[in-house]
Amino acid sequence: MDPPPPSPLRRALVALALLVPLVVDPHEADTLVFKQLALAAAGLLVFGFDALGTLLAGRPWLRASGFERLLVLLATWGAISLTWADNPLIGLPWLAALLGMAGVSRGLRSVVRGAGDLRRWTSALVVVGVIVFAVDGTPVVHGFTELSESNRKYASWLFRHNNMAANYAAILVPLGAALVLAAEQLRKRLLWTLAVVALLVYLVLLGSRAGLAAAALGGAVFGLLVALRRTTGGLPAPGRRAAVVLGAFVAAGAVVPLSETVRGFLKARFYDGVHVLEGLGLGDFHDAVFRSTLFRKAVEMASEQPLRGVGAGNFPVVYPRYEPLLTVKPHAHNDLLQAFAELGLPGVLVLLSLFALLVIVLLRAASRAPDERRFVLAGGMLGSLATFVVCGFFEVPFTVASTASVLALVAGLAARLERPGDAPETVVADGRGRVLAAATLAVSLAGLVLVAWRAPASMLLADAQEHLARSAALGAAADGVGASTERQAAVDDLRRLAALPTGNPLPWTTLGRMSLEQGDAESALPCFQRALQLWPYSVELIQDEGEALLDLGRHDEALERFHRAVATSPARKDPLFRLVFALSEAGRRRDAIDLLEHQVQSRPADVAVDLIMMLANQWREEAEGLPEGPERVRAFVAARHFYAVVLEDGDPQLVALAEPHFQHCTHVLQSLPGSPDSWWKAVYEPWLDENGWTMPQTALWTAMDATGRKIYPGWEESAGPPLPRAMR
Repeated sequence: MDPPPPSPLRRALVALALLVPLVVDPHEADTLVFKQLALAAAGLLVFGFDALGTLLAGRPWLRASGFERLLVLLATWGAISLTWADNPLIGLPWLAALLGMAGVSRGLRSVVRGAGDLRRWTSALVVVGVIVFAVDGTPVVHGFTELSESNRKYASWLFRHNNMAANYAAILVPLGAALVLAAEQLRKRLLWTLAVVALLVYLVLLGSRAGLAAAALGGAVFGLLVALRRTTGGLPAPGRRAAVVLGAFVAAGAVVPLSETVRGFLKARFYDGVHVLEGLGLGDFHDAVFRSTLFRKAVEMASEQPLRGVGAGNFPVVYPRYEPLLTVKPHAHNDLLQAFAELGLPGVLVLLSLFALLVIVLLRAASRAPDERRFVLAGGMLGSLATFVVCGFFEVPFTVASTASVLALVAGLAARLERPGDAPETVVADGRGRVLAAATLAVSLAGLVLVAWRAPASMLLADAQEHLARSAALGAAADGVGASTERQAAVDDLRRLAALPTGNPLPWTTLGRMSLEQGDAESALPCFQRALQLWPYSVELIQDEGEALLDLGRHDEALERFHRAVATSPARKDPLFRLVFALSEAGRRRDAIDLLEHQVQSRPADVAVDLIMMLANQWREEAEGLPEGPERVRAFVAARHFYAVVLEDGDPQLVALAEPHFQHCTHVLQSLPGSPDSWWKAVYEPWLDENGWTMPQTALWTAMDATGRKIYPGWEESAGPPLPRAMR
């Protein structure tokens, strides 16, 4: 039994998916999730509407396509993976978005009737892309003129990153080219040509070389299909041989992440390609290196649990455990490796099978197309799919809702191209159909509840940050009452945000740091502990917990946290500095000095000057706490030496900080009986021999008093550069 013509409400629900790229998040850092929620809402509403129609009105149940079944399978496996994930909550929006993709594809299949609808919905996709360009183009241009070079990649307003915007635009280019050839009138062809040009201009403004390359490849695939059609008269329908070839690609794709030999070969070819592009002025080797590191670490992450992964959405949670030297990355910058890291080999197989199935469906549709217009639409969708796959080598368009929504819509159109009848295949609303409808309705309602519960998070976060900014401004204006009121409003927002299923530690972290600022370590500690439950490998959170423990006088526990932070991220300076401070606070300054000297001696070629400054400060504070005697002299000698290193190698800001201490230490030492020989020859030179330090030239400088005179005018410097201006 065929379903009745689609209702306007059903069409409106499907049309919501077209608007996902235009969704604006109140808090820009949460754009990925907010768009995912919009995609989930659109698809889940379609599912719920269909289920109610079957249960209440006896409408026939639409049979799921292969694409939709694979999406549901992927979402189901992802839900199972949350049982062993470190942070189950963070994966929920993406799983809801997967179901949303299935619902959008299903809804589009149910509303498309004939070639006219196929062209109209394809046109709507490209028109929305042009609207995105019109809305986002101006902020991008302003961003490239006003932002610093390092921040220009975030110039896009509608997307979190320029690359995400570029992926979205590139995927639409082959569809626009198909509409140019499918248009019946010259005027329409000109309009679609302008639309394609607008998308290409948008890609140029975004400065995305990968996006332009992907669009060019997708256009080439489309052009090749059209050329074959016109030269050979048609394309053979894919049969068993095509299925075997695509199955081999799926199997090879699943093996690639596990084979060290294949990975090494691909890595070498990747670098070769980057060098070639760099030579042509189209690439940047240093910009590409981080992806290679990210790919390697993603494989390392997945290799520990190759059959199950770390759990849906948990890549950014677990990544610091494998790469503590880089900033936290939100994703693997590769669709296949993202699936491998989070969902293991089952996720990789389902993802590859999904793309292979779409290729077969579109090739079958192209081979069976009764006219030129349907053929070029199928070719444009194949070109769009090729673009999507190429973008997936460098980013994660399958995870980003804007591009994922396009894939879902293309899949729905492809299914109708393959079955060009007036109505989609259905399941009669018998007992089996009702059971499927009831189960679907339950899942849809649960997903919509999640969307409704999770959606206010960004608004609460943006509101809290606005209250904190006003609190700081009122505090600077000496309005204590107003500042306190705004601060409490921010706390209320953050507590409401912490109660939502975000999986994000930010509200707990912010609450803890606010409590620490107020000197309330007792309230701060449980906040940091809760944040660490969500983000257990974060060096910053480990340090924050250590700070709270230190303020509470729990020195041993605090030192354990700081030692763990240093061990987790040995190349970062901040954990080391905090550990040194904690050792000093715990009365173990000599341990702090030994730790710093070990750092300096183990990395003499690349040691940071501010680390030398900290070592000098520690020696000076040690000296000032000692009684008169040889140990005190020795400590002042060491402090003076390291201040001299800072004066020689530091930047102006550090030199300004070190200069008074250098003068003070020299003054103390020159006040000793028999100075300078009493400390220079008796202590300094033996200390240099014992420690293996090289004497900096600035160590030969003589300290001056406030009037600019040498404190000991009779001491003639035997060597060394002229005195700096501040010491003359």
